Amino acid sequence: ETTTVHTGSQSMKLTPNNASNKLQTLGALGGFKVPVADGETVTFNGYVYEDGSYNGARARLMVKRNEALGITADTMLDTATASSDLAWEQLSGTTDPVTADGVLEFFFDCDGTAGNLFIDSLSVA
Repeated sequence: ETTTVHTGSQSMKLTPNNASNKLQTLGALGGFKVPVADGETVTFNGYVYEDGSYNGARARLMVKRNEALGITADTMLDTATASSDLAWEQLSGTTDPVTADGVLEFFFDCDGTAGNLFIDSLSVA
């Protein structure tokens, strides 16, 4: 997407079409991948924007299940608030310390039957 952006010239646009199933930013190659060392945590950040016709649940920042690293279920790290209605809101979350060296996958999700969610300005600390 090149019209609704937080920084730079592009953002990711999600257009959900189902109120019962979450639309995720996981593609054929998975989510946003971040290497992590045994015993370390990862703080993942991104900005979300819900347009005026979006009617789904608030956007969520998630870390994908990775039992080899000690994460036994997809885990919500942060949820958008009303601040994301027609404005950019930062979602940020820190994982628990992992139990081995590896790669964590992060994703955003949303649902609904109308409108769009935009994601931009991803960073890792």
